[in-house]
Amino acid sequence: MKKLLKIFFLLTLVCSICVLFLTSCTDNSLAENTTNSAETTESSSTTGNNQKPGSAEGLEGLSYTVNPDGKTCTLVKRGSYEGTVLVIPEVLDGYTVTAIEAGALSNSSNLESVKIPNTVTRIGARAFSQCRNLTTIEIPESVTTIGAAAFSWCYKLKSIVIPDSVTVLGISETGSTGWESDGIFYECRGLEKVVIGDGVTTIGSYAFYNCVTLTDVTLGNGIRQIGLWAFYTCSRLENIELPEGLTMLGDEVFYNCRSLKSIKIPDSVTSLGGHVFWKCIELESAELGNGITSIPGLTFGNCNKLTDVKLGDRLETIERYAFESCVALPSIELPESLKIIEGYAFNCHVLTSMNYKGTKEQWAAIQIDPNWKQGSYELKTVICSDGEISV
Repeated sequence: MKKLLKIFFLLTLVCSICVLFLTSCTDNSLAENTTNSAETTESSSTTGNNQKPGSAEGLEGLSYTVNPDGKTCTLVKRGSYEGTVLVIPEVLDGYTVTAIEAGALSNSSNLESVKIPNTVTRIGARAFSQCRNLTTIEIPESVTTIGAAAFSWCYKLKSIVIPDSVTVLGISETGSTGWESDGIFYECRGLEKVVIGDGVTTIGSYAFYNCVTLTDVTLGNGIRQIGLWAFYTCSRLENIELPEGLTMLGDEVFYNCRSLKSIKIPDSVTSLGGHVFWKCIELESAELGNGITSIPGLTFGNCNKLTDVKLGDRLETIERYAFESCVALPSIELPESLKIIEGYAFNCHVLTSMNYKGTKEQWAAIQIDPNWKQGSYELKTVICSDGEISV
């Protein structure tokens, strides 16, 4: 009996030791697996690998980075996107897509159509630059910022609507100037129609540079400035309505807009750049608002068909060559506020009639360059409010 109890005791002890050993091994294995799982999760959130099954179908060539809030992400370039249609999802791996990084889709030569979800608020600089087959893109009301040159060199883009939600359109954050710093639609040679919402305040430099098929432009009421060369060589643009509230037109804004027929500059404009309508060879009529105090040189240079010009009541200076080679202009009325007429201001071969709203005494007080009407061979007199003056 004692021998049997001894054997039973030994068997119980051995079993207890085995159980303790197995439990210890299981705990260590669970701890190791938990650690590995945590490391995998952390790696995924920082690298933004969007190739997980079912999470980024059709987005080969793209990836994402997680934003500092840990809940949203930014679509970024990883390789070359080769697809023709891109529908960007609202969510990638549980992260809401809120931005498209600079250059993310640039040089996607096959891309034809893009749909952006209404979770995106920012489109980075050059995001779609040189997508030369892109024809359509939908920008949702959620977007507030579109970076510089975002759609530059999109040769086949035909029309685009910038919603009212956008407040920054193609402007460099550094304030530098040039097509890469502004140039939102630079060299979009197939662009025909553009609607810009009321939230935009500035059309940057080179915005529509060489958009040679552009015919229909709607500018929002919020626009206050249009930068230099904004509509450079938009050779099919016939008419454009400048919004009330606009304060500045940069240098050569409408340079070589060869089809532009008429223009009205609102009273709110106080700054007029040089050469604004130079080589607008089809321009027939122009009305300058009361906010303009100076007409810079070559403002209407080579406007060969200009026949009707209205000047504002606060105009003080007409600079050199302001109306250079306006060979069809027959008459013009000058405001009483005029103080300076510089040399070669009126080189207008058929100009025969000039009315001045002030008196002869006031005309005599104007600082007039001896060559002010050089080339206006038919102009012999100026008609003042109280009589004529030979010139």
